[in-house]
Amino acid sequence: MPRSRPCLPTNSAPTANTNPWRFAPFAASSGPRLATTPPSSAPPAAPIPCSADTRPRARGCGHFPTRPTPLCERLCLHRGTSEIHFSSCGVYRDLAFWIFACFGFGVSGTIRQQSMKTAPSNQIQGWTCYVAGAFDRISGSFLFSLLGLGSVILLALAACAQFSSSAQSIVAAASPQKPGAHVPFVGCRADGQGGPVDAPNGKSRVLPIAAEAAHRLAYYRAEQGFGVLAPRGWYCFGVYGSNGYALYLSSQQISTDNLFSTTWSGFAGPVIEIAGESGETSGRFGVARTIARVFPAHKAFVEKVIEEGTEPASSFPFGPYPKDKLTYRSKEIVEYQTPANTDGLGTNSRLKKDASPIRGVAILMGETPDLLLLSVRLSPNLADLTPAIVKQVERDAVHAVDNR
Repeated sequence: MPRSRPCLPTNSAPTANTNPWRFAPFAASSGPRLATTPPSSAPPAAPIPCSADTRPRARGCGHFPTRPTPLCERLCLHRGTSEIHFSSCGVYRDLAFWIFACFGFGVSGTIRQQSMKTAPSNQIQGWTCYVAGAFDRISGSFLFSLLGLGSVILLALAACAQFSSSAQSIVAAASPQKPGAHVPFVGCRADGQGGPVDAPNGKSRVLPIAAEAAHRLAYYRAEQGFGVLAPRGWYCFGVYGSNGYALYLSSQQISTDNLFSTTWSGFAGPVIEIAGESGETSGRFGVARTIARVFPAHKAFVEKVIEEGTEPASSFPFGPYPKDKLTYRSKEIVEYQTPANTDGLGTNSRLKKDASPIRGVAILMGETPDLLLLSVRLSPNLADLTPAIVKQVERDAVHAVDNR
């Protein structure tokens, strides 16, 4: 039975040793790995004042009560063996955060250089990198005697750039940008319990719909309630009252006298209706009727309304319309299709049944709950726009609930 509209419209802790985004910890207390002891003719030089850092260190680093310079805290040198410890925090603090602070990746390694008397090159062992959870081990021989520490920094910068590029590619692949298309805004006049309301002004919207569909659609909205996509060039008019609101759109001019008539049978032909009913006011009866049909998880709301005794229980039949096709998106969102010349959820509106089917979506919103019901009937040459219209109402409803 179509709703009458006279009173219509007025959501084990990873330790530092197991964190995959850091280098495997370096056992400094074990002394330099793969380093040979300098010849006795080349006694070690006096240690550089490196200490306030009381962790076990490789030989050649003394411990002093004063706070060392940041670089000294990470750099320990002596004549026979050079040992440089790199870590994400060390380089971040001492060299410059932009060298290694690339997406939280760390670079850790140990570089030992033999005395010029015993070996002209050094061995690099254990340069380990974790990139997006993948382990890579690189071992090689480099002429640090010629390149010096500058080579290390250049290599670090190159690795950093490579890691950043890879990470950015991963992030981009995981978060693709949704395509957007501009859709013009059309304001709609309204009338209701508080008197006539002028059409609101608005800006075009960028919506995640295909450009081809956007070129044929506009976004219509009255001052009250939700807006809706509809074919460009259509007429629109809104009504509102204590129980909720409704917005009607048609390819033909809309008679306001019909909308407020209790004897009018409803719209025929291509038309769109989006209606909202409040579950806290007189709109609760319409909300309860729809819940009884398609939202079994909210049956308690219907029973509460029936207990009021205002309307008989027979006004709230439970179970879906026999010929309706329902597609549930959640317990609160159901898309439907009412076949041609058939009573169903689509005709639970101001659309009367005719030779074309009615498609739409019913959405419960909030804790009360309130009801949002969309009914769409388009001509065959426009029927392909229906999915975009339905999906946009669903997006708008979810956004409204999230921002309550």
